[in-house]
Amino acid sequence: MHMLSQKEKELFKVLVVYWQNHIDAHSQDYQTWIDQTKNSAPGVHENLIQAKDNFLKSKEALLKAKILFNQGES
Repeated sequence: MHMLSQKEKELFKVLVVYWQNHIDAHSQDYQTWIDQTKNSAPGVHENLIQAKDNFLKSKEALLKAKILFNQGES
């Protein structure tokens, strides 16, 4: 198992926050297109909803990783 250097640990902490904020920004874009495609070709609207849900699940996983990482630091 690779032990992270102090520099890598600090980078990870910054990246997790960046990734979470990035997801928030794109989540708003998804919602815009979900609303705009409500009456478009069959399946488009539903698949965008699923994509947004999956995106938000990845944010939850990042939060869990961040919590576990911080617990390992103490």
